[in-house]
Amino acid sequence: MRTLTVALLALALAACGSTEPASSLESASTAPPPASAPAEPDPEPAPTPTETLTAREKAFIRAMGGVTIRDDVIEYDSSALIEGRQACGEGIDEYDDSSPPTLDVIIEKDLASDKTLRYAIKHLCPKYLTAWRQAQNGFSDGIYEVGKDIKPGTYRTTPGRITDCYWERSTPHGDIIDNAFVSNAPRGVIVTIRRGEGFKSDGCGNWMAA
Repeated sequence: MRTLTVALLALALAACGSTEPASSLESASTAPPPASAPAEPDPEPAPTPTETLTAREKAFIRAMGGVTIRDDVIEYDSSALIEGRQACGEGIDEYDDSSPPTLDVIIEKDLASDKTLRYAIKHLCPKYLTAWRQAQNGFSDGIYEVGKDIKPGTYRTTPGRITDCYWERSTPHGDIIDNAFVSNAPRGVIVTIRRGEGFKSDGCGNWMAA
């Protein structure tokens, strides 16, 4: 009778589709899911060969020191090239209001430290080289010591009408040598300044060697 009872119990378990003990089924249902594999890192951007550049762009990048070699592939600093194009007034999109390097723009720059502008004009937009040369001794409104801050010589305001301009030459002790208030000068103003003098310009804009 005992043997028959055991046999009937075995058949009942088989009919339910489970041959595992209850403890085994319970542990399986609470087991944590398998850990997912770690995500693969994003691949590095492919290097950009200099073959895609023009000869002028290559010369600019080389002058800026932006060329590198990695795994026998020549690369360049694309951000430097964008800045160079912007210095030439070539906007990178419709929202870029970069100004071309006209004479007045160049004079108002710090030419001694603006390497990007210097090399951009030399290599990317040489049509502005004349303005660059004219701006070398130029200066803007301000108070100067001639021979120290600016060079002695004859200067004129940059092309265009001048209105409400005041300029003044003074001795080293501040006494006025000559001055003028210019209310309207369609062809600009010309002034000669000498070493050791003081020179003041207010509302006259930019000056260039005459």
